[in-house]
Amino acid sequence: MGNQYELPSLDEVAEKLPEIIRPGGEIFRLAKDLGEKKEISSTQLRKIYDALSDIREKSKKGRANIDVELVKFLTKIYYAAGRKNQPVPLKLHSFFEYYIQQILDENDQNKKVKYLEELHEITKALVAYHKFFENQSKKGKKEKENKTER
Repeated sequence: MGNQYELPSLDEVAEKLPEIIRPGGEIFRLAKDLGEKKEISSTQLRKIYDALSDIREKSKKGRANIDVELVKFLTKIYYAAGRKNQPVPLKLHSFFEYYIQQILDENDQNKKVKYLEELHEITKALVAYHKFFENQSKKGKKEKENKTER
């Protein structure tokens, strides 16, 4: 993800989760950046979150091979990042690639499930903050339009 955001490894996430997802934290800043610049719609981001939620639920029930499901998920992210019409921003692509690669590299199945749960929580915060900033950006635009009309 480069040096723009200082994201901890999934090993560190459990102890740092409140710090990571708090207002002003790294996920907050990423969501603000994505929402204010309108780099991705809340609908697109929600679809990504829903796909991750499906993988999480299947893995909890033992109905999915986490590695296979995450590789398929990552290929969808790659595809979406390469689209010409409303692509997934590269910073978001890098975010998922960073965390998914850690899950894939883990040999302990229990840790894989734990890491997936942590990625799910981080993504949930990202979706929530993004929606907030997307709406704030829309409000600001409407206020400017109203002032211009007067």
